[in-house]
Amino acid sequence: MAAIKGQGADARDALGNISAPWLALSFVAGAGYARIRLGALVGLVAALIALAVFYMGESFVLDLGRHSWIVDLQLSVRAGRVYFVQALLSGPIFGALGALWAKTRARVFAVAVALLFVFEPVVVWLYERRSGGGGGDGSLTHYPLLWMGEVILGLVVTGALVVRGSRTS
Repeated sequence: MAAIKGQGADARDALGNISAPWLALSFVAGAGYARIRLGALVGLVAALIALAVFYMGESFVLDLGRHSWIVDLQLSVRAGRVYFVQALLSGPIFGALGALWAKTRARVFAVAVALLFVFEPVVVWLYERRSGGGGGDGSLTHYPLLWMGEVILGLVVTGALVVRGSRTS
């Protein structure tokens, strides 16, 4: 994802800043376990490893100046520290939801994660309207095809989960 995101503040940057896939990752990781505590732990570990690998990739992709790779890595991780802090909460929550889904097979948990793809662009758009600006050229809302694609993906997956659930009921 770091290689896709690249250096500039463009559509690739906006794609790299979509957060729903990161949350879904913890859900999927936790879904491998029927014990909720274990799912939460696995969701946390998955989120932290994914972020660490992402920022390691960023340290190679971004032009952060003339210094060693270790300094580039430190700069990358420091720039993303807020996401590591957020992952301390979101990783266990979505990992636990994945474990709940694995334990109960209640579609509501999977549908909730699919709906993240629908509501994330809406929330970002509302936030940017309220705050009086966009997040720069790399903002998701500067690329309507990108955020409409995310919404459509979320609706298709949600619809498929609901239809599949009604067929098995």
